[in-house]
Amino acid sequence: MSFDIFLARFERGELAEAPRESVLAVLRTHRYTGPDQFGFYTVELPDGDSVEFSARGLESREPFQKCAFHVRRFGPGVTGFIFDIAKAGRFAVVPAMDGNPLFLVESDMMADLPSDMLEDLRPVFVTSASAMADGFCGGFRAWAEYRDHVVGAKASSEKGRGGPTRS
Repeated sequence: MSFDIFLARFERGELAEAPRESVLAVLRTHRYTGPDQFGFYTVELPDGDSVEFSARGLESREPFQKCAFHVRRFGPGVTGFIFDIAKAGRFAVVPAMDGNPLFLVESDMMADLPSDMLEDLRPVFVTSASAMADGFCGGFRAWAEYRDHVVGAKASSEKGRGGPTRS
């Protein structure tokens, strides 16, 4: 069970190929394992957190237009990595959360989005990882409460358990 964040690159209203080398350059600044046969990486971050990064096609000849993060614990390292990948790939970022935010990391990205996306999602321009983290905070907190309800545990900030977002 994870808090999921989806990224996709668009040009002129259509899914577009993302710049693999730019995204790989960000990935290679961290310790990681993968990809496995399904394109999943486990990325270790400098603050001790880790995140699952789904990027099928990143290191193959398959199309690479989108990727995702499966987050179980949020810290500055996780949001920094997500923001850096979004910038490197010029990806629109859609977390699976109430409020339907659509995070854009460059001011001119809105012109490339499919028009129907803007019917359901609320664009938010973010200029930093901390601004993106602020946007994710409520959604992650709601997910953590739901997860704890499902597994019958109280929310905890213990390492590896998840819990509330750290600042």
